[in-house]
This record gives sequence, C-alpha cells and structure tokens, in this order.
Amino acid sequence: MKVDIALKHYERDKRRADRQSPAFQKKKNLRPAIEGTISAMKRTGPDSIKVRGLLRVQMTVLFNAIGCNLKRVFRVCQTMQKNKIKQPLLLNHAA
Repeated sequence: MKVDIALKHYERDKRRADRQSPAFQKKKNLRPAIEGTISAMKRTGPDSIKVRGLLRVQMTVLFNAIGCNLKRVFRVCQTMQKNKIKQPLLLNHAA
C-alpha cells in the first residue's frame, strides 16, 4: 500500500494547526492595536516627511510616535480625572 501526501496540502494543514495555537492567538490580538497606532500616526502627522536622510526620517517618525502616545496618555488621564477613577494607570495592555 502506498500513501501519497502532497507537500502543499501538508504545509497548509500545518499552518492551519499553528493558527489554532494559543501563542498565535495572542500575537493575532496585537495586530489591530498596531494597525490603529500606525493609522493614528498617519492621520495626525504630516502627509509627507519634510526631511531627508535616514537618521532625520527615523527621528521624525520616532517623535511622531512619542507625540501620539503622549496624546493617548493625556486623554486617558483626563477621562480618569473626569470620572474620578482612582485606579493606577496601566500603560502596558499585555500585563
């Protein structure tokens, strides 16, 4: 008796099984947060970067990300103050 297993089908089944693992599910849940951050940076930042050179572009993007995160922290603090919430502010959602 001979059994043929197509490599394409084996790889597909292996990927499908990996997608069911808890580690993959945890990674999958991070994607919307990252996509939302990039989208927010595009909306609030300049349409095009006005500097030239790798270092200057990296610094511009870094400062844009810092500004985006500071705005979020400020908004959360205002909401907590408005609602008089006394819980400590957890900045890391994974914790």
